[in-house]
Amino acid sequence: MNRTNIQTAGFTLIEMVVSTALLGVVIFYVMGTFTVNQKAYMVLDQVTEVQQNLRAIAELIERDMRHAGFRVPIGGALCGLDSTTAPDTLYISDPDPLLTTNAINGDVSAGITAVSIGGVVVVATLDDVVIDGTAFYDTDANGIADSDFQVGGGIIITDAVTPMRGAACGAITAIDLGANIITFTRVSGALGAIAFGASEDLRVVPAHEYRIDVPNTQLLRNGMILAMGVEDLQFAVWLDVNDDNAIDPGEYFGDGSSADYTASGTDHGDSREMRVTLVTRTRSADAEFQLGQEQNAENRLAPGGNDGFRRRVHTSTSRLRNVVNRS
Repeated sequence: MNRTNIQTAGFTLIEMVVSTALLGVVIFYVMGTFTVNQKAYMVLDQVTEVQQNLRAIAELIERDMRHAGFRVPIGGALCGLDSTTAPDTLYISDPDPLLTTNAINGDVSAGITAVSIGGVVVVATLDDVVIDGTAFYDTDANGIADSDFQVGGGIIITDAVTPMRGAACGAITAIDLGANIITFTRVSGALGAIAFGASEDLRVVPAHEYRIDVPNTQLLRNGMILAMGVEDLQFAVWLDVNDDNAIDPGEYFGDGSSADYTASGTDHGDSREMRVTLVTRTRSADAEFQLGQEQNAENRLAPGGNDGFRRRVHTSTSRLRNVVNRS
């Protein structure tokens, strides 16, 4: 009888252990490469987002800067709160309500007929909340424009007779259309020094407000979120105090070398140029990034230390032609 020898092929225990170990090494390096690539992608994505945000908001701010002082008293072209320890708050006259054929005959603004000051809360009665004959904003949400001022927007007050007394500015919290009353929170400027002088012609102009919601790192424009990841806004203004049309030492107020900018006592008719610096950062920190430091901007010295955030800084500079050409 013929007998057939059948040999069973397979892996020994040692072979399986070696194969498993080699497979583990391969998986470890593949996953490591994947993790590194994923992290690099996330960093690139966040940095790209930061740069895109900067471009978008810089274009809008530059547009508003170029229109500062359009068809309003030059003393009301701009105003703001200059801080050396926190983000600045900036007010630029709002050209949008005035881009009509009704605004071609000289400066337009509202006059104040009565004012009540309760700390930082100011209640001002105007001769009209429509300053050029055609309303632009719909403040009561009925689908019909009714005011050239907007709740959440800004307001600038100046004395057209004596502009060197400065300006006051704040954020509008309420508008009474029937009584032409605007309530706002004063952010900068000693309104009392402007409102109760011997000679006055108080003029009110609508403004765009730019400020930072610090805890949420949000840039707000007229109370609405404009961009995320913005941690600082700083501005500086060239005031040509000797009227020689040249930037002399000490004339760029708020830049850290000259005096800090103040709204009170500043003749904004001397304004020739404005510079706005924005600092943005990534959404999340990177524990391995060793250069994550807050950035100095204008007259604000940032605290030291590494927090792991990547940042980008953008500075916009614009000549205030609407002020210069009428000063």
